[in-house]
Amino acid sequence: MRSDSNSGSRTIQRGVDLTGATSASITYTFRVNGINNSTTQQAFLEASLDGTTFTTLATFNANNAAAVTTTTTIPASLLGANTTIRLRGIGQWQGNANDNSAVGAFFDNISVNAT
Repeated sequence: MRSDSNSGSRTIQRGVDLTGATSASITYTFRVNGINNSTTQQAFLEASLDGTTFTTLATFNANNAAAVTTTTTIPASLLGANTTIRLRGIGQWQGNANDNSAVGAFFDNISVNAT
């Protein structure tokens, strides 16, 4: 996902059936590059039980040029048949996206683990 519009929010989401799970987490690798203002340029990891009302699980608002792998817990109140995981970016991110210092929030190797 890359948020590079002048005004808006960019999102990508995926549903996951967590019926019967008593606990769950999401593991992912992320990198953030090109943030000039930590208030207006941010990326969020969010979850929803109904695909409409989202809860923020993590906020990314600082440059982190090196990729980091981390795990975030999904609250039990968001575990169900229609759980939705969403990545959302806001703001205009400056820079040259055509070189190795591409601008944006980058997520990879995303997996949901439940018990």
